[in-house]
Amino acid sequence: MSDNIYPLPADEIGALYEVKTHELILSAKGTSQPMTSDINFKRMLLPCGLKFELEGRVLAIMGKPRPYSVTKRFKMPPPTNPYVIVVYAGDLKGKPIPIHFTGYIPPSSGEGSDSSTKQEPPELPQTQALENEEINVINGRTFTIQVASEVPRLGSINMDHDPKYLELLTAGIRDKNIYWEFKALQPTRDTQIRLFFAGGTAQYVYQKVYDVLIGLAHGPVVELTQDGLIPPPAVRVEQGIKKIKETYPDAKLHDVDYRSPSNKPVENPYELSSLTVYCEVDGGKQLASVSTIGYGPYGPIELREKVLDDRQSFEYPVKIDIPEADEAMKKAGFKEPYTSATLDSSILPSGDKEPNYTFSMVQIPGGPREVRVGATDGRVTPFGQVLPPKGA
Repeated sequence: MSDNIYPLPADEIGALYEVKTHELILSAKGTSQPMTSDINFKRMLLPCGLKFELEGRVLAIMGKPRPYSVTKRFKMPPPTNPYVIVVYAGDLKGKPIPIHFTGYIPPSSGEGSDSSTKQEPPELPQTQALENEEINVINGRTFTIQVASEVPRLGSINMDHDPKYLELLTAGIRDKNIYWEFKALQPTRDTQIRLFFAGGTAQYVYQKVYDVLIGLAHGPVVELTQDGLIPPPAVRVEQGIKKIKETYPDAKLHDVDYRSPSNKPVENPYELSSLTVYCEVDGGKQLASVSTIGYGPYGPIELREKVLDDRQSFEYPVKIDIPEADEAMKKAGFKEPYTSATLDSSILPSGDKEPNYTFSMVQIPGGPREVRVGATDGRVTPFGQVLPPKGA
């Protein structure tokens, strides 16, 4: 199994070193699958050189590719080699990218200089992969991995993990072993811990991968499609409606709440993976709801009295799913992260009563607190801005 993290394609890759701040700045532009998140440069082990992988979490291969751009900064002393190796979908062995320096004369790349001072891109040792090991853990519990602490002279051991799913609690040496203790943060079957071992005077790199499956005490890890992919948000909402209708056949969708399991701001709607589906039942007198934790299964039905408000039940599915609503919002210029979203039929400032998505935005000076996107026509309305009625 994989972590769903893959090298990404790129049209442009650049590297800049700022001498004053002692930072290496890597940037890339390209297109990726629409269900791609966590685009990043991850540092890899390379004796006597710098090596990074341009990667992203691809939840599914579907839909029209979307453009992306990413910039990451890394604190480090000035590089001694004027190249950085970048692994991406266009070159899985690694492409040498020249580093542009600001503020001082960079290491010689050999252009216009004597051949005796010419520096070539660092030689790439072959990376060997050990067999993956699978770890099953219940959400909220802790577990430990360990390896022998024997490291070759001038060698190193590095560990990498995704902090959204795993929290590193402690690390150290115990009984001649290096250990790392983690806590599982949310259900998933798509995260890994990667250990990289590098020889010092002996030029080699190999990696050990732990596939971590985080489950709930009462159910499976993640409900997937027959193809083994995480279903789109619309399908997951329909699954929630279906579960309520099994007990209340007259159920009508009232609203859907989308949240991040970590309660942290996100920039991709697929990271709003904790859903709560509310349906009107008993002739509209009560609300029945079901919820998920991340991409886990729906829990039991909860019932409560319906409070009077201006929201009405509506038919589902709607024309626009939340990924398309997010895309429309960004095209309208609202690119800030958001903490949650709601789909309901609350009345828009223009007086329209169509279902709409309401994104709760991270506050920036002069920015809106909320942005609403029509689930039928895709119209974007920032909080406090009144649009004229349709056809006006």
